[in-house]
Amino acid sequence: MVFDMRIWHTAICQRQSTSLMPAKNRKYRLFLENLKQARLDSGLMQSEAAKLLKRDQTYISKCESGERGVDFIELREFARIYGKAISFFEKGLDD
Repeated sequence: MVFDMRIWHTAICQRQSTSLMPAKNRKYRLFLENLKQARLDSGLMQSEAAKLLKRDQTYISKCESGERGVDFIELREFARIYGKAISFFEKGLDD
C-alpha cells in the first residue's frame, strides 16, 4: 500500500508541475531566457546573485528554469542587482 501511495503522489506531482508550470508558455520561456541573460550580462554566477538577494543558489536556479515563478517585486530585485531596466525582461515578448 505504501508503494502504491508513492506512485500516486509522484503522478499527482508530475501532473501538477506540467499543468501549472508557466514555463510551458512560449512567452514565459522567453522571459526566463531574458532573466538568465540579464544575470550572464552582469557577470554574476547564480551563487553570487543569490548572495546579493540574500537567497540560496537554488532560488536563482528555480527562477531561471521556471520551476519557481517570479513575481513583480522579485523581478524588480533581479533588475536592480543585474543593472537592467524592467523593459529588458520584456524583450521579444511582443514578437
